[in-house]
Amino acid sequence: VLNPHRRCVEVAAYQASVILSQLGRHKEALEHISKFKCTARISTEVWSCANSKHSYSAQCSKNKIKGSKSNASMVGVGIEQEPVRLYRNAIDERSGDFLRNVFRSGADYWEQNAYNDQGYFSWWYDLRETPNNVVETLIQSILPLTGMQGSLKGAE
Repeated sequence: VLNPHRRCVEVAAYQASVILSQLGRHKEALEHISKFKCTARISTEVWSCANSKHSYSAQCSKNKIKGSKSNASMVGVGIEQEPVRLYRNAIDERSGDFLRNVFRSGADYWEQNAYNDQGYFSWWYDLRETPNNVVETLIQSILPLTGMQGSLKGAE
């Protein structure tokens, strides 16, 4: 029980640090991220630009990001970021039941992916590709809800 609990705490701390950074609460984010052996983190200036309602070129290029060699590679271009958004009934009941079963504790997925041996990881899905599994199909089905179909290249 201790090992899965420890992994959940690590994932929760990571996610909390990302959300707090997205919200501009960088001191609180640092409290969570300091639990890892990180030697660097995304600067507050980058988060400010990423969360700006202005496009990259209008806002962030005027305010050079300290210590950055390539501002453009670090900041989304013209995309308004929101930390979290709830889309009610985005997943139909049948798909939700299937996903809960596939990812339940003790499901084959965890052993097949050696999840206990490598800790938290994520999958990247290129949105230009045809979906190959239920998660990618779900991503394609909920993408229109975000209104960002043309703005994104991929999803986790």
